[in-house]
Amino acid sequence: MIVSLRKRCSKCKRKKAIKYFHKDSTKSDGFYSSCKDCGKKYAKVYIKNPINKQRKQEYDKSRRQQIRPHLKALYDITLEQYEQMLEQQNEVCAICRQPETAKNQYGIKRLAVDHNHKTKKVRGLLCQNCNRGIGMFKDNINVLLEAVIYLEKTL
Repeated sequence: MIVSLRKRCSKCKRKKAIKYFHKDSTKSDGFYSSCKDCGKKYAKVYIKNPINKQRKQEYDKSRRQQIRPHLKALYDITLEQYEQMLEQQNEVCAICRQPETAKNQYGIKRLAVDHNHKTKKVRGLLCQNCNRGIGMFKDNINVLLEAVIYLEKTL
């Protein structure tokens, strides 16, 4: 089978090199039918439409209601408890007091559930950076205090 190095965009009808198309494993040729440029134009128009904004908000809300089942399995908390903690923290990280900024394929990530790895007791909700920071210090208060002293000396 010979694979063409060019493809016609379904939107602008221009024939372009395959590098101008996003990959899509569900398509027979492995690429989207519209080129990247046309996809960007469509996305801008789509996002500006207030009806689509509302749909996205509804989708985000429904996703939040379907929070991962591992909450119960790993942390023994329910969605309601997670939501209550989130509300008590004003939807910001318990350490830096900033909202989450890390993104994934769906948008902004949820705050991570911080817990004691030995007792499994939940401590609060943290942004990805603070959660990783505590993890890098292996939850060791002495090492964290040494880090504070170090920072104070070097400022």
